[in-house]
Amino acid sequence: MPVLLLKTASTPSDAYADYLSTVVARPPPPPPPPPPPPPPPPPPPLHSEALNGSGHGTPAATGAGAGVARAPLFHPIHNISVLENDFLPLGLSALEARLRRGDFLDSNEDDHHHGEHEPRETVGGIIFTSQRAVEAFLAVVTRLLPSVSATVSASGSSFPSIFSPHTAFYVVGPATQRALLSSGLIPSDHVRGAHTGNGDALADYILQHYPPRHPHHRLPPLLFLHGETQRDVLPDRLCRAGVTVDRLVVYRTALAASLTADLHAALAAVVVERSAAGQARTDGARPVVIGAVCWVVVFSPTGCRELLEVRREWDPDRAWWGRESDGVDELTTSNLPPTPMLATMPPAAAAAAAAKLKIYVATIGPTTRDYLVRTFAFEPDVVAATPTPDGVAHGIERFMRDELHQKWE
Repeated sequence: MPVLLLKTASTPSDAYADYLSTVVARPPPPPPPPPPPPPPPPPPPLHSEALNGSGHGTPAATGAGAGVARAPLFHPIHNISVLENDFLPLGLSALEARLRRGDFLDSNEDDHHHGEHEPRETVGGIIFTSQRAVEAFLAVVTRLLPSVSATVSASGSSFPSIFSPHTAFYVVGPATQRALLSSGLIPSDHVRGAHTGNGDALADYILQHYPPRHPHHRLPPLLFLHGETQRDVLPDRLCRAGVTVDRLVVYRTALAASLTADLHAALAAVVVERSAAGQARTDGARPVVIGAVCWVVVFSPTGCRELLEVRREWDPDRAWWGRESDGVDELTTSNLPPTPMLATMPPAAAAAAAAKLKIYVATIGPTTRDYLVRTFAFEPDVVAATPTPDGVAHGIERFMRDELHQKWE
């Protein structure tokens, strides 16, 4: 089944695309027990060739599907970029100034270096809740590297000397963690919170694992790098608990201008591929599918309106699961979405294939589901039990198996 991930591909690798590409269709349920075997035949004459030796005996591998490599259940998988991000020069300059000033160094080290007499408050850590914030941070640090030496962290790892060995880096999920670690600049033992998954959980984690640097001292401030549209949940939680959070806007986000065209192109590719491959797969390596099915996984409210508008054009409930011909007579290429890829197909074939396209929607959690219901009165087909690749895969597979009684080969 094709899957469209409504998100910019993560770097250096995308956990959702990587995981879904490894999921295979469940094997069929075991067949009923065979009837009792007939009585054995009499032994062959001594001069007969052994059956196995002649190539007509029982194969070495037995059982349903034995020795057959099963194809991925989700294929192909495409990332559709929803947002375009631009770094803000003012924010990057402010971050660079703080790094050069030594805001992330221990007070005694920094004061000795600058000859200061008053202790200065060290920033205890940096919070990232998006890969874009990580990219902005790394852009500044990389620019400073030629003039920065290395120090050694408490674990013995190499560390840029513009940070104290005690500096913590808090991330909201594994994708943000991978983006930060991929630079090779920050030791992995300083990157924390990847398991949390959202701002509320990350705030809880920080409050539990962010002790003061010295006894009887208040918690040092944290620096939160974010975009223009960042929600206030995380910094508000920390501030109410007594942790000072300095906020710095380092990038601007806008809806990708090509989002609608990219969705149309991806769905056209699904139609063309399914038309070429036939309407059913019975080769034992893929699930048997009537019509073309495509899943769109939604990760945030951004882009939902465009998705639903595109979905309405392609799938206005004119055909449903297993209804081979419904809607084909009424649909012509004149009202198909205008995409260059469909022009490569004969008009009748394009209309018939598009009539059988069914687009299902999954969200990675209840927040986006609630937004879809509240704003558009649209109920997604699947809400992942956990905001993880496994949660998405399990939700889709369960829906296809239990709700639609999908038959797996």
